[in-house]
Amino acid sequence: MLWYGVLSVVSTLIQEATSRGTVASNLKQTIIVRASEYSFEHRKKNYFGTNGLGQNRVGPKLGPANGYIAYPRLLEERGEHGEKLLRIKDGLTLRLEKITSLGENFVFTERNGTQLFYRYVNPKELEEGLFEDRRQLAAVSVKQTNEGVEIGGMLSPTLRIAPLKFMARSQDGSIAHEVSEIQAHANYNHDFILQPDALLKARALRNYYWNRPSPQPVTIPEVFVVEVKLVVDRHHHEHFDRFENLIKYLLLIIAMMSHRYQDITSPKVRFLLVEVERNNGTHFSDTVHGSDPINPKGKQKLFLNAETTMAKLVQTQSTSTADVVVLITGMDLTGVSSGKLNPGLLGRAYVGAVCARTYKVAVVEDVANTYSGVSVLSHELGHALGMPHDGESPQWPDPANTWTRCTASDEYLMAPTDGGRNSGHFSVCSIAALRIFVRTLRADCFLVRSQNRYSQAPKELPGITMNATTFCKRTYSTFKTVTSRLNPVLNARCQIECCIYDLGYCYRKNMIDGMPCGVSKTCLRHKCGYHGHQTTTTTPRTRPTPTAFTRLNPMSTTKKSYSGAACAESTASVPTFVASTSPIPS
Repeated sequence: MLWYGVLSVVSTLIQEATSRGTVASNLKQTIIVRASEYSFEHRKKNYFGTNGLGQNRVGPKLGPANGYIAYPRLLEERGEHGEKLLRIKDGLTLRLEKITSLGENFVFTERNGTQLFYRYVNPKELEEGLFEDRRQLAAVSVKQTNEGVEIGGMLSPTLRIAPLKFMARSQDGSIAHEVSEIQAHANYNHDFILQPDALLKARALRNYYWNRPSPQPVTIPEVFVVEVKLVVDRHHHEHFDRFENLIKYLLLIIAMMSHRYQDITSPKVRFLLVEVERNNGTHFSDTVHGSDPINPKGKQKLFLNAETTMAKLVQTQSTSTADVVVLITGMDLTGVSSGKLNPGLLGRAYVGAVCARTYKVAVVEDVANTYSGVSVLSHELGHALGMPHDGESPQWPDPANTWTRCTASDEYLMAPTDGGRNSGHFSVCSIAALRIFVRTLRADCFLVRSQNRYSQAPKELPGITMNATTFCKRTYSTFKTVTSRLNPVLNARCQIECCIYDLGYCYRKNMIDGMPCGVSKTCLRHKCGYHGHQTTTTTPRTRPTPTAFTRLNPMSTTKKSYSGAACAESTASVPTFVASTSPIPS
């Protein structure tokens, strides 16, 4: 790029002049600042001019007038608790603590249309080099190279930092970094959707306490761990050359969002990233053309329709075991009301969506590598946790408390407009609304499914070389005649029927990972899909020969076990009388 060449020439001139002793220190600084201003303006024009698809883009406002050049370095001494110290400049030193925001059984999912491919990744490897300073609300990546230390991320809710590799280094060899301001002024009007009345009534406290079967109230934990799944569309993830870089960027966003929730107590709220889905198509996207607010007289622009896109998310993500699913988009969001577009929209969520069986979705706009979506994500998940806008009453009234309203003019995070003086914190009303909301949740919403660590997926899953009949014979090896029974409905659920002729019953069993469950599909973690591996056996499943049996007393019954926020249902061994070769309805 042109600005790279300009910076290289300027850097060379500075180094040559410095070596001859002909450039004063103040002149050197002037050249550096002017070069950085040129580089910034040139990058801003090129980066925010399009989003890679020839569409005009409106990103967060940055500017050298509110930024500066810094030369960060790691200090040899440690903090009082042994944490690393990162000096950004005089008066700004971060105390670095490791970020631990990934679930222990973190999953990376690749979606191509309706096909899903799963990849299991070691969370410790992805969290390597990611640090936070909760006191200064900072989250950064630290990469030590032969050239020096490279820092990326956010130094505060309004400042981000990125390396400038082509700028002259400091006298001690430190790499130059640009610190620039993010001025996100979002309008949150009409950024939430109420769930259907039936769901609201089911969660109202008066119904919750007076009508529920159990007389014992749910025990609310000291820390409410909200398990988050992020779905990233191609307009966003195309800016990352490796999936590891994408996940690390999203982890920094989660960490920065968590800082905004650290003032909340009873319960404390912690966010855990349990899955990232990279969507390579338009499976969720519902787009609409409209006038560009930046250039109203120009060509029509393509927007992402927030409400209809969320409706698609509801249909496709309801089976997710995460507590909430958020689509991160690189497109410009818009709301549509009476046929008119609202292109100022940056996010949308269902109120009280966390742990809802179907409506636990949200959508947030983010410009890749700018962290512009941090504040928006914090706000929208506030809605998902039952918070209304400041100045409004919550949807779940508490009969035992008199609700007092907060004013939007105090400019806290849940105010209808972002960017105010208190936008990094929640008001007392927002915190009170969250406390009311968590009392309406089921007990299983407080379980943490991701604590069950899954080891890294083996190169060859055990079910790849095993057909259904072999599995059944091994499972019921003490019986003489055992076979499997074809049932497409059960197969799609990663279950098979094992038939024991000695007893005259068929039993439902969960398939093991790698077993075939459809055309080119296999089972993985009890989900049937395209998991990137194929079975090596071609032995077909066998049907039992029609035989007359005498019905015996059932040996076991259907059971439902609920584990995790989404109440995933599993079925124990269920005996079925074998009287014919036709599939038994489930």
